[in-house]
Amino acid sequence: MFRSAFRLTLPAATAATAAGISAFAATSPSPSTSSSPAAVCDAGDGKTIFGVLNDIQSKVDSIQKAIGASEHSKAKIDSYHNDAKSKKNVKPGIDVVLGSQWGDEGKGKLVDMLSQEYDVCARVAGGSNAGHTIVVEGKKYKFHLLPSGILNEKATCVIGNGVVIHLPSFLNEIDGLTASGIDAEGRILLSDRAHIVFDFHQEVDGISENRLGRNKIGTTKKGIGPAYASKISRNGIRVGDLKNFDFFEMRFRDRKST
Repeated sequence: MFRSAFRLTLPAATAATAAGISAFAATSPSPSTSSSPAAVCDAGDGKTIFGVLNDIQSKVDSIQKAIGASEHSKAKIDSYHNDAKSKKNVKPGIDVVLGSQWGDEGKGKLVDMLSQEYDVCARVAGGSNAGHTIVVEGKKYKFHLLPSGILNEKATCVIGNGVVIHLPSFLNEIDGLTASGIDAEGRILLSDRAHIVFDFHQEVDGISENRLGRNKIGTTKKGIGPAYASKISRNGIRVGDLKNFDFFEMRFRDRKST
C-alpha cells in the first residue's frame, strides 16, 4: 500500500493530473547497497528491493522535471522540522511515503505530520480496509479512504485511480468530517478511473476467508482483494461508469450475475 504526499506550487488541477500517474518513489536519498546479500523481490526478475526503489525514484524525478518541480534538496528534508529558516528555503517537489511491509508501519501518522506543509496529499492505492486514527488537540479523527492531509485546510486531497473505493464508506467519512467541523468542500478529488468496491465483493471476501478454515489470512472482509481481482481481470466497474447510468446498470447486472 502506498500513500504519497506532494508539495507543489502548481495549480491543483495540474497536481491532480500528476497524481494519476501510477509510478511513485521515496524522495529521500537513495539507499546504498552493501557487501551483504541484498533482499531480492519475489517478482521473478531478480531485482533487489533497492533496485526497485531506485527505478521508482528515477520515474518520480522524471515526473518532477516534466511538471517543473525542483530536484530534492537537503533544505527540503530539514524543513520537516520547525525551523523557520529551512522552511523558507524549501523548494517544491514530490515526496512519497511508502510502506514496505504489510501495513501498520505508521504511514498515516507520517503523512499527517508531513501534509501540514503540503499543497496536495494523494492516496494512490488500497481501500477502506486500511485505517488510521489521528488525534488533534484531543479530538480523534478516523480515516479509511480519505488522505489524512484533509485536516490541513489548505491541502487538496486526491484519491487516485489505483484506489478501490467503497462509495458508502467514502460518503460516510465525508459526513463525519462535516460533523466534526472540518470543511472539505472543494478539497477532495476522486479519480473517475478508480474501481468501485461493491457489497458482492465483500460477500465473496467473507466466503473465501471462511473456506480457508484454520489457514485464514486475516482479511478484514471489506472486499478489497476481490475488487482488485475484478480490476485485474478487466471486468471491474469504475467511478467514471456512473456518468452513464444505463451503461453502469448493464455492467453491474452482468457482474452480479457472474
